[in-house]
This record gives sequence, C-alpha cells and structure tokens, in this order.
Amino acid sequence: MTPEQVERACRTLPEFFERVISTASLIEDALKHARLLDHPVYDCVYLACAHRQGTKLITADQKFVSQLRANHLGHLVASLDDTAALTLAQTDIGLSISEGELSRVLGLSDQFRNTLASVEEQVGRPIGGSSLKWVNAVDLVPAFESPARRRLEQAIRTLSHDDMSDLVALAWLGRGYDGHDWAYLRADAHAMLGNDPTQHLGYMISLLSYVQAGIQKISETRTTPQDQSNPET
Repeated sequence: MTPEQVERACRTLPEFFERVISTASLIEDALKHARLLDHPVYDCVYLACAHRQGTKLITADQKFVSQLRANHLGHLVASLDDTAALTLAQTDIGLSISEGELSRVLGLSDQFRNTLASVEEQVGRPIGGSSLKWVNAVDLVPAFESPARRRLEQAIRTLSHDDMSDLVALAWLGRGYDGHDWAYLRADAHAMLGNDPTQHLGYMISLLSYVQAGIQKISETRTTPQDQSNPET
C-alpha cells in the first residue's frame, strides 16, 4: 500500500464499525474467564464483551464452543453453524426479526436460565434418596427479580409485534406438538399476542428455549434443487 492509501484507510476505518469497545474495560472479566477455562485470554476478551453486551460470541472454533458449554458458559456462545441455520431460515420463510435482535434475545434468555438454574440448585430440596429436587416457587423469586430477567424482559419489549410473533411461532415449531405449517403457526402466534403482546411476556420467555430447535427444523427440512431431482435419473 502507498502512504496515501494507508492514510485513507485509517480515516475511513471507523465507518465500518457500529461501535468500538475498549479492551481495557473488559480485561478483568476476560482474565476470570481465562483462568476458569485454562484458555488464552485473547479469545476471552471477546467472550467478556459478549457477556457485557448481553449477547453471544459467534465463532467457528467448535472446540472453544464445547469448552464453554462444558463449563456452564454455553449461554455466551453460538457456533457459526447455528447462525448459518438462522440466515437460511430468514431467507426461506422471511422472518421479520433480525439476526442481531434474535441473537440478543436468545443470549439474554440463556443468561436468565443460567441464573434460574443456579437459584434452583441452591434452594432445591432432595426428594427421598433420588437425585430429583423439590423447589418451592416462592424460593425462585430472586431469579425472577434478577438483572438477567429484567434485561431479557426489556429486550423483548423493544421488539415489534411481528418480531414477537416470529419468536412464538419458531418456539412452537421447535417444541414439536403445535404443527409444522409455518404460515399457520405465524398467523396463530400473531393473533394470540393480540393488541398488547407484552401481557404475554412471561409466556414468551417460557418458550424461548425452543426457538433454536425451530430454526434448526427449518434448516433441516429445506428442499434444494438437488433433493427435488429424481434419484433414478
């Protein structure tokens, strides 16, 4: 590159980023993750950034994904294959909700479920000699009043009616017993939410764990031109 090209590139570089976040503000959390995972701090800076922003780190490093899931940090990461399935679903059925909005909501949902599981573990009482535990709903109040829950609720409230309908329809598709006709599921979700979707906020949150399965089903059932060909020809 010529000196002029370098100068021009440096001037225009900030235009390619929605925002720039200082590594210095993330390094303390990144070091905690690095110690826990016994993993280079470089990758953990991005992990800390995802945690701070209430979203997920998207990576093609499947080993890192598996390592995070094994250490109860799976809510902070999404593999590139997962995001490819979402892009495919958006193309095939015309989802209203954007990839960024969906990733943010699912990331916050995972964080809330992680908080809920932690509280359940602390307050649960063993049932007999089994590994099952009995949990009094009142004891779960700290999880439902946690910052993780509030952030999730706020993220859903900012979505449009159509975006919320996408979430519900994808969850219905994912859990498997509401039917498989996307147009029907989408219309039914839109009607169910009515004029005030936020009154169904708790119900929507309870469904979020099925959304990724719904996206995957759309990806798996997609018919390609090759699939349509006669196998005997």
